Amino acid sequence: MIFPPGQAGIPPEPIRPGKHAATPAPTSLTVPVNRYCDRCGYSKDGQPLAKALFQIETTGGSLYFCGHHFRAHSDAILSLGYPVREVH
Repeated sequence: MIFPPGQAGIPPEPIRPGKHAATPAPTSLTVPVNRYCDRCGYSKDGQPLAKALFQIETTGGSLYFCGHHFRAHSDAILSLGYPVREVH
């Protein structure tokens, strides 16, 4: 689910003189930079194993995958028709 700015932890954008407050398009939302692959998990000392490169928006929420796991499961993911975004 995509929320307008100011909801669900997304800070509102400042309103500048002469500008109208508007909800950004879904593609303009940024992903937190500290996201890691949901499939790789964590090492024994609690450190995440791989940084996420792809975000998949499902009806139950977002899933994050590294390049290896996205490639391994891309046929199934893409066949479901969920939006996929690259995370940088």
